[in-house]
Amino acid sequence: MDAIQTDLKNISAAVKEKPDLLTAELKTKLSDARANLSLLTRDRSRGAHNLDFAMEIMSVASRSLNEVKAAVK
Repeated sequence: MDAIQTDLKNISAAVKEKPDLLTAELKTKLSDARANLSLLTRDRSRGAHNLDFAMEIMSVASRSLNEVKAAVK
């Protein structure tokens, strides 16, 4: 989770600096990743209530952020 949050922080900083950096599709992926990760951080159980679901959320978010990172570079 820490690596994903670091990626999110770096991507957010890059987008803040250059708002037109991402396509509409990548903006949607970034937004979805933020929303999914916020489910885990707001829950505060660190996935203890449903580890499989938490792992799937992190996996989907990680894949989306990897696509966005490629565009940011």
